[in-house]
Amino acid sequence: MNTFDPDKMASEVSRIETEMGKTGFWDDRERAEDFVSRLKELKAKLDPVGRLGNDIRQLRELAAMEGSSGDPAML
Repeated sequence: MNTFDPDKMASEVSRIETEMGKTGFWDDRERAEDFVSRLKELKAKLDPVGRLGNDIRQLRELAAMEGSSGDPAML
C-alpha cells in the first residue's frame, strides 16, 4: 500500500532537480526522460497540496484581521 508522504516526495523532487542540474545530465536521454517524467508526476501530486496549504494560511490571516478589526464590513 502506498502512502502519501509529502516530505518524502519533496525530498525526491529536490534530489531530481539537483541531478538535472549536473553537467552531462542530458547525455543519457532515456535516463533523463525518466527523471523528468518522475518529476512531473511528483509535482502533479504535490502542487495541489501546496496550493491548499497556502489557501488555508491566507484564510487564517483574513480571519485574524477580521477578528481584530471590529469592522463589520471586514466580515
